[in-house]
Amino acid sequence: MKPHYSRSVILPLLLCSLATAAEPGVVVRPADTGEPLANPGMGWTLHFYSNFIENYGSKLEPSDTLDDWPGLSVVYLRVPWSFLEPKEGEFNWSLFDTPAQRWVAKGKKIAIRVSCSESWWRYATPKWVQDAGAKGVDFNFGKGPTPGGALWDPDYLDPVFLGKLDHFLAALARRYDGNPNVAFIDVGSFGMWGEGHTGGSSRLNEAQTLAVVKKHIDLHVKHFTHTLLCISDDVAGPSKPGRHFPEMDYAISKGVTMRDDSILVQPPPRSWYHAEMAQEFWPRWPVILEHEH
Repeated sequence: MKPHYSRSVILPLLLCSLATAAEPGVVVRPADTGEPLANPGMGWTLHFYSNFIENYGSKLEPSDTLDDWPGLSVVYLRVPWSFLEPKEGEFNWSLFDTPAQRWVAKGKKIAIRVSCSESWWRYATPKWVQDAGAKGVDFNFGKGPTPGGALWDPDYLDPVFLGKLDHFLAALARRYDGNPNVAFIDVGSFGMWGEGHTGGSSRLNEAQTLAVVKKHIDLHVKHFTHTLLCISDDVAGPSKPGRHFPEMDYAISKGVTMRDDSILVQPPPRSWYHAEMAQEFWPRWPVILEHEH
């Protein structure tokens, strides 16, 4: 668990109560500045990169920090691994750091997801990982494994793949773990768009999925010991009322919170597959909700 969230809330409350006790009868009327109040771990998240680096921040003027968006507190940077490590051991951190500067200067934080499988880009996992001997499967999006398919999914438990991913996560953590300007890091190294589902790609079964989820959580927890981690609810598959999901139970056991990708996309009753799942998480850590583009 990462208790710094509770300290950041409880300490100001304690200070307020002590001050009130020391000076009974004092009435304070803070002036209304018209500015929104953004509490730690709360607020709106802007998708600056959303898989494509052209979505959506590139459509803003470089000087535009969306000061007219009340409650905006986090700027989300979601890109494929291959964009950050195009050659083994050579890292393109400016992809994160350049846009981060203008938001951090305004008191905002960033959040990060690095994916290994995309519907628009064959090598979300860098091609050099496959060239090093990592196993995987060709697929066509929505049709599953297809010989000679346009896209490639790594075998998420392949030792070569895991070794290369381990080295990348170590480098990512050296740069961003414990950084006070980073709100959270996604466990996004598994499944389409990093959401943890493979129905449109390599189509892992439930047992395979659980094994992958545990391994990828373990890798992230190994390296990120200070920054909040989260994982998509989609790793758990379709909602099954009345039971816990072993994937998400494992996340809780490792101090990893949840994000819900995505709500309000489909009409009722499919508008929120895992509405009940957040009940296990929110008393412990912030929960991230993503709605449709």
